[in-house]
Amino acid sequence: MVLNILLQDASEYLQTVLDQFNFDMTNGGRRMFTNVCLGCGKENEQEYVFGSILELPIPTYDSSGTKLLKDAKFNLNSDDSHKVKDLVMGLYGVRYEYPDRHKCPCGYEYYLEKSWLLETPKILICKIDRAGLNPKYKNRSIVSAPEIINLGAVYSYWYELKAVIEHVNERPGHYFADVKRGDYWSRANDSQVNYPLV
Repeated sequence: MVLNILLQDASEYLQTVLDQFNFDMTNGGRRMFTNVCLGCGKENEQEYVFGSILELPIPTYDSSGTKLLKDAKFNLNSDDSHKVKDLVMGLYGVRYEYPDRHKCPCGYEYYLEKSWLLETPKILICKIDRAGLNPKYKNRSIVSAPEIINLGAVYSYWYELKAVIEHVNERPGHYFADVKRGDYWSRANDSQVNYPLV
């Protein structure tokens, strides 16, 4: 599994790297969406093929309604963080309220969205969505992931973390990549590779 924790330009960077290996990202992953209008209750269902890149939104508020504004970090393991597995599992049967870009025929602008995974790909690339509905705002919540992610209980897939691409600071900012090779992690940036990473 590769984690892309960046804004749009990082996705383009990742796509360029994968193109060098002729990696087909169109096969594998499928999601189902059901939108329910909060005005009239009308439902609209649509299947979406995401291939290998799964976009994971970071919740903006916790269960008590407190706005989440933490420093931007990525940790392999942390108790005080959004866990990648929870973000993936959150796609299953969770409802969010969004302003609808296309008004319902009844005239209401808000709906509930229920989405879940129908199928997961062999290679999963998670893009952590830090921009959400406002591309000018970067959610700085901490995100963590174990080196092995088991999507059991709902899905029967195991993924091993192989790399993390991270964007630091605001745009244009700076990129670095942590890559696992054997039992060791190394960090690469524009000028050097630190190996092994402790």
